[in-house]
Amino acid sequence: MSRKNGIDETGMTEADTRPHAGGKLVFMNSGNKPVGKKISARLAVIFLLVFIVTVSLFVAGYTGWLSAERIALKFIDAGKDKTASDNLPMEMNGLKVFSVDDIGYCFGVLDELKYSIYSPECNLIYSFSHNMSSPVTVSSERRVLMYESGNYRLLVFSRKGEEFSKIMDNEVITADMNVKNQVAVATLSDRYLGQVTVFDSSGNEVLTWYSADSYVTDVALSEDGKRFAVTLLRVENGEEISRVCIFEIGETEPSADFSFEGETVFEVRRLGESGFLTVGTSSAAFFNGASEMTGKYQYGGESLTHFTVAGSDAFFVFDPEDGTGNLTAVTVNPSGDEKARTVLETAEYVCGAEDGRVYVCAGGAVTGYEAGESGEYRKFEVKTDGQTIRVLPKGEKMLILSIGGIDVFDISYALQGG
Repeated sequence: MSRKNGIDETGMTEADTRPHAGGKLVFMNSGNKPVGKKISARLAVIFLLVFIVTVSLFVAGYTGWLSAERIALKFIDAGKDKTASDNLPMEMNGLKVFSVDDIGYCFGVLDELKYSIYSPECNLIYSFSHNMSSPVTVSSERRVLMYESGNYRLLVFSRKGEEFSKIMDNEVITADMNVKNQVAVATLSDRYLGQVTVFDSSGNEVLTWYSADSYVTDVALSEDGKRFAVTLLRVENGEEISRVCIFEIGETEPSADFSFEGETVFEVRRLGESGFLTVGTSSAAFFNGASEMTGKYQYGGESLTHFTVAGSDAFFVFDPEDGTGNLTAVTVNPSGDEKARTVLETAEYVCGAEDGRVYVCAGGAVTGYEAGESGEYRKFEVKTDGQTIRVLPKGEKMLILSIGGIDVFDISYALQGG
């Protein structure tokens, strides 16, 4: 900057531009305006933007909207260059499909020859031949467990391929996998009536429990990965006696042991974060995370035909003995109390969702049921072109398997009467 006679082109002397002791230094730009406030304002805007982006990323990551899995699947779908609108409906012989599984953002289809995993845009990303005559699958957000009752092998795989497999020493009775990808397997035993082996997500054995006096009928892992439940059966003097034992992971002595005389408890399901539901021939029982029985529901002479878990409740379908031919559907809470009841003409398949809704397949339609506070259901219906076989809720959408194949329908649209 030029200076003439001690005065620069801004009209200030050299003394004017020198800071004074104890004074405040003010920066000047060429327009003779202070820039300190501008810099502060810009920094404030930058910090605000950084804060907003950070919070947005945190929220997105916490809700699962932004995750490594989702990003990877976005790239996979981009490489396939096809969206769900291009791939749907997916043609397949629905009568030869055993199950349609929820695998987080993906879904899997098991048929008589192979298992196939599809991306969110319904692109095929993994498939293999299973060589099993009657395979059973259990899925988590990332993986699928496959086994066959009476066989020795079980397999755990993801969209990337096989994670691990096991050849058990004895025939597999049943198996389960939770959201933490822990696996529990019930098998026969050489020296005992049955045994249960628990594996961690890497396939390492955590514990093995042996049943000396009862046959194992089912096993389930809690969602939080802290416990597992086993249903057992023995016969004494011609009378069936069932037991439900709940174990803490790592312990081989049950933290709770319940007896059910005169009936067979044939299945156990996880319920909520840490609870269980057991289903028997004449009653169902609910257990909380403290291994306490919170409620018991007696069927009252009606014959159970279908059941499912819907959120923290159970949904039962009965065939009454009154000869009307109609079915009775009931939603029961963990206290063993009825929340809602209705009559169905028929039910070929039932499925519960995490939000508490229940879906019933019958003929060429899927009917959704939402238990209300008044003891009745809010119902909505989605019609398909052919006979419905399976339904898989995926948030506000649902995959419906019919004889012709798989299509996706908008639940919110159906709720509005569309």
